[in-house]
Amino acid sequence: MDIELSLIIESRIYREVISSHLNSGKGIKVANTYSSSKQAIRTIDQCSTDIAIIDGSINDVLLLITTIKEVQPLTKIVLITSSFEMTLPGEYIALGVEGIITNSDGVDDLKNCIATVYSGHLCYPKEIANLFRSNISSVREIGTQIYDGRPVLTRRQSIVMQLIAIGLSNKEIARRLNIELSTVKNHVHQILERMHVKSRSEAAARYSVNGHPSH
Repeated sequence: MDIELSLIIESRIYREVISSHLNSGKGIKVANTYSSSKQAIRTIDQCSTDIAIIDGSINDVLLLITTIKEVQPLTKIVLITSSFEMTLPGEYIALGVEGIITNSDGVDDLKNCIATVYSGHLCYPKEIANLFRSNISSVREIGTQIYDGRPVLTRRQSIVMQLIAIGLSNKEIARRLNIELSTVKNHVHQILERMHVKSRSEAAARYSVNGHPSH
């Protein structure tokens, strides 16, 4: 049985080349391709694959990762990144990314990473693994939204805040996260209180300044 993949890569050439190489081998099938996080997020509840391959430079990559993990928790994630800064791979790991490769790796490296992750193991470059091996507890704490130097939002509230920031209504958020509308309203109320703002628009504006940067 083939390993089914989703590719979320902005560059059409990059996306088509990777798709062609992966489909040319045995045991791997590219089932879905997307050119943006927003496009993938809008249909993620309808498309379940074994692994999502994500370009780490795509816009709203952290929102995409958190949405996949919320909506399709069985889908594993392999991220293609060029950064070894702790604030980036550390956050990816904290959000549950199972595999990370770099732009300098080849297609065979990607295939090996896919096979490793599919078998239930983690696959990180040595540089990242060594960076976090001695301090994994702090990595697990990364991901809590920070404002003014202190943690403000819980992980679930951060996810709701990200969905507010891209313009989703309370009903859309409830449907996307498969939770009750009343629960979303409660999250929104707590977000406004914790961020010391009076409206969703004010929270979204503040998030765009203090929240996760776009890639």
